[in-house]
Amino acid sequence: MTNALKTPATDSVRVDLDTLHAAVARCFGLPDEELTAETTFAKDLGADSIDMLGLAVVLEEEFNTLIPDEGLSHIRTMGDVVRLA
Repeated sequence: MTNALKTPATDSVRVDLDTLHAAVARCFGLPDEELTAETTFAKDLGADSIDMLGLAVVLEEEFNTLIPDEGLSHIRTMGDVVRLA
C-alpha cells in the first residue's frame, strides 16, 4: 500500500506504508507487528518529546521529507503517523 508524502523537492513521493511502519518500529526498538494504528507513543511506548524528535528525524531521513514542528505536535498514535504520510 502506498500513500503520498510531500517532500521539499517534489509535490509528492510514493511511500510504502509497510516501510513507514517498519521505520517507526525501528525507532522505538520494537517488532513492527507490535504496532497498531491505536498504539500511543506516550502511553504505550513511554515516548517523551525527545523520543518524538528522534522519530521525526528517522522519518525525515527515511522518506527525504520535512516534518514541520506543528505537524510533530499532532502525532500521538501510529495512526497519526500514517495520516501524516
